[in-house]
Amino acid sequence: MTFTSGIGFECELKGPPKPADISFFIQPGDSLDILSRKHSQQCLPISIKTQREWLILLDFANGWNTHESNTKKVIQNLWLEFDYSTKNGYSLVPRFFLKISNDNVFNQPELLKIICAIFDKLKRKDCLEKCVSRILETKVRTKIFQLGSSIDTPDAPNRVCIKAFNTSDVPFLLKELGWGANSLLFDAIQKISHVLDRIEISLDVDNEGSILPRIGLECHVENPQGLPRNWHPFLNLLKSNGWISADKFESLKRFSGYTNDLYENGIWLSSIAKKHKILGYHRWIHHLKISFNSTDFISAKAYLGLNLRGLTNTSIGTLCNDQIKAIKDNKID
Repeated sequence: MTFTSGIGFECELKGPPKPADISFFIQPGDSLDILSRKHSQQCLPISIKTQREWLILLDFANGWNTHESNTKKVIQNLWLEFDYSTKNGYSLVPRFFLKISNDNVFNQPELLKIICAIFDKLKRKDCLEKCVSRILETKVRTKIFQLGSSIDTPDAPNRVCIKAFNTSDVPFLLKELGWGANSLLFDAIQKISHVLDRIEISLDVDNEGSILPRIGLECHVENPQGLPRNWHPFLNLLKSNGWISADKFESLKRFSGYTNDLYENGIWLSSIAKKHKILGYHRWIHHLKISFNSTDFISAKAYLGLNLRGLTNTSIGTLCNDQIKAIKDNKID
């Protein structure tokens, strides 16, 4: 966990069990210093630093970590996602997702220029310029907040995520962007919006800059870390529409909470932490996503967060009691 302050898991909510895709959170500080090869004490494995695809990412990180660079003003954080496939197992080269800062002071033409420069370094400039330009020029008020792509798979779709729109404007917005009408998608938005704090849209974009049929609705509730029960109405709605299996439904309702990780491999982890703290992991649901193509529902996924936390000694009794109670309440063996 030294390399990252958070780990994400992408899980299918229907279908046969399969390992989750794993993501690592990178932001200015230790994690970015390590990725950009500027950390004074820690470095990445030599095998990574000699791969062409990783070198592209490392060079990008180095530019991002340069004082007062435009990249630093635009990019808030980065997720590195390692996908799992049944045929090949986990990919050794991650997909990357860049979070665009809400505080950037650039106008739209300047922002487009900077984004294209960033993706030129990542060898993906041409395929995103057309789509990003169209989104920035749309008549519907919206913002781009995340861009994603793949370095080692040239034909893999690129990802553009948008937010800050009125849900009633979604049909017109997608029509402006060249996506076909799907009444099932629009009905779903109306159905789910009253149990969510906000909805964001993820678009898959091909190498010509055209939007592909798959559209994702990224669903968020207020304060998911502190009040995980805020998810329950939406989970119930997923269940009633057949978008989640019964076992995944029950698992997600129990997922959020804390895991005490004091003893491992014969070592009390608290002995290597500060004396006034013990170590633990905070589990929470970051967001859920339901996806559609031009005619049908495709899938539902959960994006789960795992954060390392220092818990004060005075809270350990409460933590253990809460876990014991949760185990009894849920009849977990």
